[in-house]
Amino acid sequence: MRALLLLALPLLLVSCGKEEPRPAIPAAPVEKSKDPVCEMMIPKSTAIKHTHEGADYYFCAQACVDKFKADPKKYAVHCACPGMKKACACDHCGGTTPCDCVK
Repeated sequence: MRALLLLALPLLLVSCGKEEPRPAIPAAPVEKSKDPVCEMMIPKSTAIKHTHEGADYYFCAQACVDKFKADPKKYAVHCACPGMKKACACDHCGGTTPCDCVK
């Protein structure tokens, strides 16, 4: 009987103090944006933000910002705003609803 107790004691000690795994708390969704130059999806919280013609653009690196600034017409989002004779780069309406640039 004593030998059985001596064999079981280490097993009891090994199992003591172990916690049950807790359910993982889901992480908050990360708001992302597409870099208009390289088209990589990046978290807005770590991106380099640049405002052009009233619209905010988010970049993964300074090199992409520099390319954008060199030729913004190539990379800026253009929408056809109702009531405007030309497209604008306000990026508010996406071409589907009236936006702030309607005059």
